[in-house]
Amino acid sequence: MSPEDLEPDPLARVMFIDRRNGHPMRYGRPSVTAARAAFLSKGIRKSMSIEANRLSIEYEFDGEPAPLETEINLAMPSCDGFLGRYVVDGKVPGGFGEAYTWEGIDNLRLEDGVLGGRVVLTCGAPATISAVAHRTVSQSEDGFEKIMQAVTLKVTIPAAANTAFSLTLTVEPLAD
Repeated sequence: MSPEDLEPDPLARVMFIDRRNGHPMRYGRPSVTAARAAFLSKGIRKSMSIEANRLSIEYEFDGEPAPLETEINLAMPSCDGFLGRYVVDGKVPGGFGEAYTWEGIDNLRLEDGVLGGRVVLTCGAPATISAVAHRTVSQSEDGFEKIMQAVTLKVTIPAAANTAFSLTLTVEPLAD
């Protein structure tokens, strides 16, 4: 444990927290039609839609080219246990409890044996994806301890992709 463990997160841990130049984007009230929501903020149009087992996010950029980072927080049932792992280009670099950064990839699989499925993150163009375990302090019979609560993925969309960019999260069974 450290003093930093007592500090609350500056923003709630949700999916798709967008940042530009390190600052969180503030979107206006969304317009919602059917299973699609559209948001506007300083030169960015963002839309989210759900269809069956797929969540799609689309960005359109009007303003100056600058990298956009979006943070995705996913609670994975296996946490940092041996049944949770990342798969990149068909290879397993390790489990959810470890920190990674992959540059120039467009696909990341999070396989979870407790879930009995995988979450596939697909990017519309190569991006940098960082993954780290989100741990919180909990009190148990043994006292205070850090417990993994979620996987935090940060996807950095390069400035060169600043016309349009898409992200898709798909949930699939672990059948193969």
